[in-house]
Amino acid sequence: MSAPNFISNETSVYNKILDSYCSDISKAKAILPEIEDDNISIVILPDEQWSRRVVGVYANLLMHGDKNRAHALMILNNRDYLVSIRAPYNNKSGANILCSVFGGGGRRGAAGINNLSKQDKNNFIKEFKKQFSINTKILD
Repeated sequence: MSAPNFISNETSVYNKILDSYCSDISKAKAILPEIEDDNISIVILPDEQWSRRVVGVYANLLMHGDKNRAHALMILNNRDYLVSIRAPYNNKSGANILCSVFGGGGRRGAAGINNLSKQDKNNFIKEFKKQFSINTKILD
């Protein structure tokens, strides 16, 4: 069954998925960044199912909405953070390098860390600022 047929035949399922997505994104947008300046934004999302569903999509929305700023989204679960990073859209580099320092990986423009310990949070923030302040200045 092709996608258009699925949508026309299963409108209630499609609408439920769309409504849930919109609700999840609205919750994410309501959370203010913990740290924000001209170069970076760090948002701490709650340990909720909706956060894990939208962390990557929301990181992409932030990146496209502010193309000169790097974004980090962090979700604290029991003892570790899940981290999703987007380098500035206008200079997609450095995300993979930063994440590899903390046991993560990914691409130059988008990367993540599955288990950033609470003890490493402040060091991560320091390195995130350092990485993306340097890259942003290259654009100037």
